Amino acid sequence: MLKIGSILLLSLISEMAIASCFEQRFTLSEILADYNNNHSIFTCKIQVTYIGRGGYTSIAVVQEVLRGTPLDTVRIVTGGNTTAGGQKIQSGTNWLIISPTHDNLHFTATICHNLSLPISEEDVGCGNKKKIYGKDFLTVINKFYSLKRDEFSGTHKFYINDSIIAKGTFRKGIPDGDWSHYAYSRHLERQQLLFKTKYKNGIPDGTTVRYIRDSDPLLIESSITIKEGKLLQKQIYNDKFYDYTYPEEGVQSISYYRINDQGDTISISNSINHYSIKDQKFHAEYKHGPYYNTIDSSSYNPLCKGIYFRGARVGRWEFYNKNGEIIKQENYEFPKPPNNKFVIYQENGSLKISGEIRENKIVGILEFYYNDHLEYESYYNSKAQLQTNTRYYNKGGKKVTPYVKMKKHGTEYQYSRSGKLIEITNYNLDLKHGIHIKYSEEGDITYESYFNNGIETSIFRSDGKAPIINGFSNGYIVQFNPKTGAKIHEGQIWMGYVTGEYKNYREDGSYSISFYETDKNKLSKACYAIWPNKIQYFDKDNKMINKKSMIDNEWQAMIYSGKPPSSALPIYSISISANR
Repeated sequence: MLKIGSILLLSLISEMAIASCFEQRFTLSEILADYNNNHSIFTCKIQVTYIGRGGYTSIAVVQEVLRGTPLDTVRIVTGGNTTAGGQKIQSGTNWLIISPTHDNLHFTATICHNLSLPISEEDVGCGNKKKIYGKDFLTVINKFYSLKRDEFSGTHKFYINDSIIAKGTFRKGIPDGDWSHYAYSRHLERQQLLFKTKYKNGIPDGTTVRYIRDSDPLLIESSITIKEGKLLQKQIYNDKFYDYTYPEEGVQSISYYRINDQGDTISISNSINHYSIKDQKFHAEYKHGPYYNTIDSSSYNPLCKGIYFRGARVGRWEFYNKNGEIIKQENYEFPKPPNNKFVIYQENGSLKISGEIRENKIVGILEFYYNDHLEYESYYNSKAQLQTNTRYYNKGGKKVTPYVKMKKHGTEYQYSRSGKLIEITNYNLDLKHGIHIKYSEEGDITYESYFNNGIETSIFRSDGKAPIINGFSNGYIVQFNPKTGAKIHEGQIWMGYVTGEYKNYREDGSYSISFYETDKNKLSKACYAIWPNKIQYFDKDNKMINKKSMIDNEWQAMIYSGKPPSSALPIYSISISANR
C-alpha cells in the first residue's frame, strides 16, 4: 500500500497538474456558429455525486435544453485525480453543460478543455472562483439564438462582459461569411484573435486560419481550406503541407511534404483514403506512392526512400543513417492481388485487408489480418449494410457481434479456444442493454449482470469485487492475488467511495486497517479525495505496532467545504511498542 503522504501528494499534484488532453479545443462561439458541431447545450441541477468508471459522476436533472436531445436525467462525468484533470461537482449546484455525447445520457464537465461551467458563483461548490460563469455563456447563447429566430442579416459582435469573443456575419439568422473568434480576457489590452474562418449556411466553407495562443505578433498555427464539405489543403505551422484531391467519388488522395528552416524537403508521403466507407464502420487509409523520410527516425518510421503500393513497399528502397548516408538497399516485389478484390497490404507485402467494394461500398465479407493472422471478419449484405463482425483472437477463440444500422444490436457471443461459450452480451443500438453473462470453461456462471441502456447492475460475481448497482460499485470487496490466492485488500465500498474499515495485507502476514468516513451524506458532498481518519498497523500475530491520525479538524472542515485551509496538512504519527 502507498504511504498516506504519497497518496496525498499524488492527489494534490493531480488537482493542479495540466491534463493530458489531445482532442480539439473549441470556443463557445465556434460551437454555436458551426451547425455540424455535435455539442449538446443545457442547464441542469446536480442531485448527487458518486464515483464511477470515469471518475466522479454526478446524477443531474435537466432544466433547460438549448441544443441537443439530452434525457431528462443525465450523468455528468467530471474525472478528478486523473490525467484528464477534472473535479467533483457538489449536489445542489446548477450547471451549464456544453458537451458531446454518444447516448444522450453521459456528458462531461471540468475535464480537459470542456466548456461546462457552474451557473453562478453560488454554484461553484468545490473548486475555485471562475473568471466566467455559466450565466455569462447563457447571455451569449441566448443572443445567438435570438438572432436566428429573428432571421437577422448583417454583422454582430458577441461579448462576455466587455471582452469580445466573436464577430461574424449572418444571413437570415444563419452564420454566413467571415467570422473572427477571440479568446476571452478580463484585460482588454490582452485580448487575442484565435482564428478566422468562413461559413456558408452555418457550415465552415473556405479557409480557416488559426493562430498560436499568446503569440505577439500573431503567428499562424494552421491553415485549412474546405469547400463544399471537402478538405482541399492544410498547413501546420510553416513546415508541414497537405494537399487533398478526389479522383473518384468517396476516394481522397493525400499528398504531404515537410520542409526544414532552409526550405529543403525533408519528408514526403502519399496516401489514399476511402472516406465514405466510414459510414460502414470501416476507414480505409493506406500509403500509396512516393515516400521519403530524413527526419523523425524510429523503428516504425526509419529514414528511407521508396514507393508504396496499397500499403506495401515495392521496388527499390534506400535506408539512411542520421548523416544521410545510405546504409542499406532492398528490393521488394509487387504483391499479387486476388482477382476482383479490394486489398491493402502490410509494409512487407503480406495481406492486411481483403474484401469486395462496389461503387465505394463494401459488400460480402471483409477480412482484416495482422502478421498473417485473421483478426476480424465483417459481413455486409447486398445493400452494403454491416450484419456481423467476428473477432478471432491470437490464442484462439472468437467473438461474434451483430449490427443494425452500423451499430451493435442484438446478442454478442464470445467463445474460448476450445469452442465453449464464455460470454453473452446484449446491445441496443451500440448501448449494452439486457443480460450480460460470463461462463467458465466448465459452463458455470462466473459473472451475471443486467444493463439498462448502458447502466449496469450486477446480479452475481465470483471475482470478489464489489457488486455494481446502477453503474456504481456498492458492497463488500475482497481482492485476491491471482497467482498465490492470498488476500490483497478488503473492505466496504459505497457508490464508489471507500467507507468504514479497509484492510490491506502484506506478503509477510502483517496488515493495516484504514478507517474511512462512514457518513454517506458527507462522502457524497466532500470536495476532495476522502482519506482515512486514522490507520492502524499490525504484525502477523495481530499485535498493533503503530497507528497514525491522518488529519486535523481544519483539514476535515476543508474536505467538506471546498475551502483551502490556512496551513499544510499535518500527519500525526504515534508509535506503539509491541510485546514480542
